[in-house]
Parts: sequence; C-alpha cells; structure tokens
Amino acid sequence: MFNSLFALTQFNLIWIGIPSILLLVFITILFFRKTDKKFFIAKDGSRFITKEECEKYDSVLEKINRVLQNFDNASSSVDDFGLTTDFIQKLKSNGFNNGKQILKHREEFKTLVDIIYNQ
Repeated sequence: MFNSLFALTQFNLIWIGIPSILLLVFITILFFRKTDKKFFIAKDGSRFITKEECEKYDSVLEKINRVLQNFDNASSSVDDFGLTTDFIQKLKSNGFNNGKQILKHREEFKTLVDIIYNQ
C-alpha cells in the first residue's frame, strides 16, 4: 500500500509541482515589475494619470478651500458663491439631521455640485 503512494509522488511532482512553480514565477514577475507610468501629483498629494485631470482637480480644490476660508473669515451670512454660513457650518460640523434641512438647502447643494464639477 505504501509503495503505491510513493509511486504517485513523482506523478504529483510533474503535474502539480511544475505548474505551481511556473505560476509562482509569473506572479513574482508581475509583482516586482516596475511600471513606467507617469503620474501627475496634485497640490494635496492626489495622483492622476493625465495632466488635465490633475489641473482640474487642483482648481476645484482651490475653489472649495476658498469657500471654506471665506466662511471662517465671513462677516456676512452669504459668501461669494451664494452659500450661506448656516449651510457651510452644517457641512463642516454636525451635518444635516433630517430631510427638512436638506430640502431647505437644496439650492446650495446644487451650487456646491456646480463648484465641484466646474460648471
């Protein structure tokens, strides 16, 4: 009985061992292969494949940061983009607790979406 198990060992080595070694070599090559992809890095460290995406992201990020900075420095209740301080405060701190608050600020959400999508 044990002789038949030892006889199968060479068979197992050929049909299981060699493909396993080839698979391991293939995975190792894929893992350690260096890619020559060029990335464009935005001001906040985000990576982009194209320069246009990176520039667009930077401009939107700059607008959003300006909105938030204007809120911190604002003396009026409405900033340059048409967003109220109540809306910005809810975005930055405690959020919107119910649907009524969201519907109250739906126009400001549209404005914020326009800012983000650069329209």
